[in-house]
Amino acid sequence: MILRLYATAMFLATNRNGWVLAAPFLAVFLVAVVAAADNGVQLAEVRVKPGFHLELVYRVPTSQGSWVCLTCDSRGRLIASDESGKLYLIEPAPVGRSTDDSLVQPLPLDIGEAQGLACVQDDLYVVVNSSSKRWKSGLHRARDADGDGLWETIELLRELHGGGEHGPHAVIPDVDGKSLLVCCGNHTDPTAFESGRMPRIGPEDVVLAHLSSPTAFQATRCKPPGGWIARTDLDGGRWKIVSCGYRNQYDIVLNRDGELFTYDSDMEYDIGMPWYRPTRVCHVTSGSDYGWRHNSGPFPHYYPDTLPPVAELGPGSPTGLAFGYETSFSAPYREALFAADWGRGVIHSLQLEPSGASYTAVTDALVRATPLPVTDLAVNPTDGALYFTTGGRGIESAVYRLVYAGEQSARAESPSRLGDDSDSAATARLLRRRLESLQRLDSTAIATAWPMLDHSDRFIRHAARIAVEHQPLSGWGPAAVLHEPAAGRRTAASLALVRADPAVAPATIVEALSSLNWMALGQTERRECLRAYEILLARHGPLLAEEAARISDQLLEHFPEVDASTTRMLATVLTRLGDPKVTPGIVNQFEQTLVDEDRIHLAHALCDVTVGWTPQLRKTYFELLAELIERHRNASLRPYLDQIAARSLELAPSSDRETFGRQIAEAQVHEKLAAIDARPFVQRWTVDQAVEALGKSTRSPDLARGERLFAEASCITCHQIQRRGGAVGPDLSTLANRFSLRDLLTAIVDPDQTISDQYQQTTFEIAGRVLIGRIVDQRGKQVRIATDMTDPKRGEFVQLHEIDAQAPSEVSPMPRGLVDTMSAEELADLVGFLRAG
Repeated sequence: MILRLYATAMFLATNRNGWVLAAPFLAVFLVAVVAAADNGVQLAEVRVKPGFHLELVYRVPTSQGSWVCLTCDSRGRLIASDESGKLYLIEPAPVGRSTDDSLVQPLPLDIGEAQGLACVQDDLYVVVNSSSKRWKSGLHRARDADGDGLWETIELLRELHGGGEHGPHAVIPDVDGKSLLVCCGNHTDPTAFESGRMPRIGPEDVVLAHLSSPTAFQATRCKPPGGWIARTDLDGGRWKIVSCGYRNQYDIVLNRDGELFTYDSDMEYDIGMPWYRPTRVCHVTSGSDYGWRHNSGPFPHYYPDTLPPVAELGPGSPTGLAFGYETSFSAPYREALFAADWGRGVIHSLQLEPSGASYTAVTDALVRATPLPVTDLAVNPTDGALYFTTGGRGIESAVYRLVYAGEQSARAESPSRLGDDSDSAATARLLRRRLESLQRLDSTAIATAWPMLDHSDRFIRHAARIAVEHQPLSGWGPAAVLHEPAAGRRTAASLALVRADPAVAPATIVEALSSLNWMALGQTERRECLRAYEILLARHGPLLAEEAARISDQLLEHFPEVDASTTRMLATVLTRLGDPKVTPGIVNQFEQTLVDEDRIHLAHALCDVTVGWTPQLRKTYFELLAELIERHRNASLRPYLDQIAARSLELAPSSDRETFGRQIAEAQVHEKLAAIDARPFVQRWTVDQAVEALGKSTRSPDLARGERLFAEASCITCHQIQRRGGAVGPDLSTLANRFSLRDLLTAIVDPDQTISDQYQQTTFEIAGRVLIGRIVDQRGKQVRIATDMTDPKRGEFVQLHEIDAQAPSEVSPMPRGLVDTMSAEELADLVGFLRAG
């Protein structure tokens, strides 16, 4: 169902009680399709799921600022905050009624600029993120001294040093209602933590050469632990860190099982780099470090000292979160997690599925529009609606609510908080929580956690290792690691030891790990081994020649691995050992691999290697590096590639430096190349021709060639398979479960036929010209329209009044003709690879 909101001019009147009445000159109404003018943008289409409809609750006048934060109290009233001004109390009109009946008044409090609000035991907790310095940033508490239902007194409980869009954010009550959870972005200094489930917050533990971000914003202040989440008592006196390693998580939310979730932001300028991480919903477990580090340092999801996300949602600007438990929505939306994306104008719906001690998710778009700058979400149990605010960065604001009017709207009884203990997932979560309770000094911790170090569930294994790291080394140190006979426990314990003991002898780690039979280790154990080596090298610098030789002898013959992630880790460790035998193999892999993220990682690993080079190897390396730079000349990742080139040239022989420097300089000015252009045209495929050709094929597809074609046709630039590739388009890992052969070929050959609203662009008519893209930023009356989602810098700023019309684009972001350079056999191989996942 497509809805367009028709918003008319409004006036404000104040009644005798001080409430502001929202009175439109003309009624605001909802019909299937009507003209619209929402937040200054003409013809804004709001798409919602069948059975739902959207209601305008209140249009915020410019005198009340731009609203970025929202919560609900026990009376069904809403509290909102202007990003640069005061707090407001909203008594929403009954569902289906005119906005005339919505009552709004400023709260009688000298506080504002809130990015976190929570009502707990009749008190209002406020997290101020002040740019104006009018109020101190931090956690405040407001109280109703006279019992009139309004909060009049305010006190600062804890000042937090940070500000801007990455400063202090959300506050929510914890499961017991007797404590609070607070989250802060990566520009907020850690407060004085009394204790916590995190081990000692150490250095960045990044061993490759540091590459500076192309944005000054990213390059400053973003030091470990990055964004963090903490627990404090209701008086804000004792603070304990729970989790860290986020970039800029704006909100946090608890599910019925008492499990905590957040929605972390990406760094859009890193798209295409090996360390790029899309926006992602994370399961916030005790002691977890989700690995955000500044510049080129973010941990990939496969590092064993971090954890994987529940879901990756592509580029965007995460804001509010809410579960649908207290809505009147139909199943499955009543059980869903809703996640708002300010930049993409969408409220995602995530159906969480228990998976071991954590969760996975199936995602969908519940609400979408361009633009729809959603800043926060709140469920109102009184009317069962999902409320949300739009605004931010000075944009005109409004309050909306999503109402369900279809079948099956009755509310379900809430299941028990911890679920059924007989369920294997619930049992796994209980075990993980038992281990998390030992993440402190505890005399029983080693006996309980040590046997779990090689558990097959990654979240349980992680919780056990963190529990061990909290214990005195006298109870489990080097001797226990060296004498542990189980390989899985030894690799996990070695990782724990190198993290927990700043004075650990490198010889201990080398002896514990290099004596293991590499071929007998699984991928988890190999990654733990490699990560322990990385941290050892990062913290202790170059190893003794004998120690480095033992590691090289263990690893070199196994490079490259079948698994691409482990291959990256092998390249990282091997190039740090000073072994001249390593360089030829790394350069050869650089030449053979087709995935640009892998190639960039190998170039990064090689850029400061000083041994093992021959004239031919160095010539090959610079040719490959120049090719990378040439292909990505206009991309936002180019500054990183330029730094790799500069480091490489510094170490090149002076006699060759001019030649290689000229080669790199030429690549930096050439036009961007596309791999597909190098292939000759074969035929203009139609869907029917492709279906017929593949239907006749009796040969088994060549999956290796299919994988190569996936890269050569630039599919991998936008799509992931098994976490390899770009995150701009949909993940294709489980494609075979969702598409028939004809459906798949239609999506490839005729991508314009069906365009998912999650990836659909918008056609803008601007002063007589047409621009196709997406609004990715909005500041006041100006928007930035990105025209190439693989390169966020490409686009232009447009004044809102210049947009004459906009509508969903009928042209897919995926270009036509990508397979027109392929023969029938090659097309069959590509499809075979896609269906194999």
